[in-house]
Amino acid sequence: MSFHMNLMFILTAFTFVLLLLLCLYVHNRRLDRTTRKAFPPAGEYVEAEHIRLHFTSKGTGRPIVFLHGGILSSRDFSNVVSEAASRGFRAIAFDRPGYGYSERPKTEWATPRVQARLLKEALRKLDAKQPILVGHSWSASLVLAYMLDYPGELAGAVLVAPGAYGGKAYPAGAIDLFLGRLLRVPFLGSLAAHTVLPPLARKLTSTMLQSTFVNVNQNVDHSAHQKIDHHGKNQSTRRVGNFFMITIFECSV
Repeated sequence: MSFHMNLMFILTAFTFVLLLLLCLYVHNRRLDRTTRKAFPPAGEYVEAEHIRLHFTSKGTGRPIVFLHGGILSSRDFSNVVSEAASRGFRAIAFDRPGYGYSERPKTEWATPRVQARLLKEALRKLDAKQPILVGHSWSASLVLAYMLDYPGELAGAVLVAPGAYGGKAYPAGAIDLFLGRLLRVPFLGSLAAHTVLPPLARKLTSTMLQSTFVNVNQNVDHSAHQKIDHHGKNQSTRRVGNFFMITIFECSV
């Protein structure tokens, strides 16, 4: 009797988990389609080593290439690209491999050195010679790798709030490494990317935005903040979180 009860419990729990994963998958795919319609690719594509990289470009002159940080995309530089173009630069902003609408390598880790190699090939095809590279946060490592591997091929480099070191200097790196390894596990990585990770990403995005842009040491009208949090958080962070979800899907492809 006890064996049959345990078996029924296990089967019931297994069925429940399968149904939950199926519901999450359907829900996330619907949000993904909605988000892609709301945030369609804003630029063009260039192929580097059979990998399609999405980028936006504006202006003529000395190429200046903007590279975003983690969980972001080329949209992070939308206004900056226009400003740089108005000042006589050929401004280019890339979705890094696996982010936004860019594909990622399927046979190797997308390390700073690998991404620098892909970027070099993309810039060659775009005839963007002697560019200035601007690396924000994680992309500082990419820019440094580019400088080391291809010396003499840059007109300059700018590191913005650089994340150029690992270990204790970059505690979040452990999480990045864990997620990267998880997404590369056959079947399990794709399953996680299409079910549990998107809602987790939206939740984390909301928390990160609040902690980034709200100074808890200042006197804040909490009633007004709560009103904004209840209605507009909601409109803005949900969209940012959903766009981050596109990145998760792209990483799992």
